Amino acid sequence: MAPFSDVAPSAPLRAAPAAAGFPARARRGRRRGVTRWLHLCGAGAALWLGALGCTSDARRAEQARVANLAERIDRLRRADNADKRPLLKDLERAECAGADACALKDLCVRAYRLHQQGLDAIAALSALARADAGAGANVSGTLSAAERDLAQARELAQLCSEEQVRTVRKTML
Repeated sequence: MAPFSDVAPSAPLRAAPAAAGFPARARRGRRRGVTRWLHLCGAGAALWLGALGCTSDARRAEQARVANLAERIDRLRRADNADKRPLLKDLERAECAGADACALKDLCVRAYRLHQQGLDAIAALSALARADAGAGANVSGTLSAAERDLAQARELAQLCSEEQVRTVRKTML
């Protein structure tokens, strides 16, 4: 004898068919399909958002190198003229990653080399003026060359500043 065979069921085991003409089993299957679709869409959206939010190790390393380069350029820009030479050497040794960062570094190195050449020429003229006041012909040529170097260095330094902002924004954002 089967267990509980003497107990009659109080309700039918299956639900009545839907009013729209679809049996309950078909409605359940359709709901499962929609639910699966929503789960897949949610998982896809989560992966997509995760990909946007997460950067690769290579990308983070590139961002760190660009930030380091930008910091070196800023230190050189803010330094007093007497302190620029070691900072220029530091910038020359800096590592660059990617075409934009290397172009930025080259532009800024050219600008601050010219600036340093102008400063060196002015220092040489000052020393010459203190030592001997009779060397006038060489002084005027050296002075005009120093003025040209400094004017060109000013233009290149402005371009360096603009390129730095563009490169940092492009790399970091």
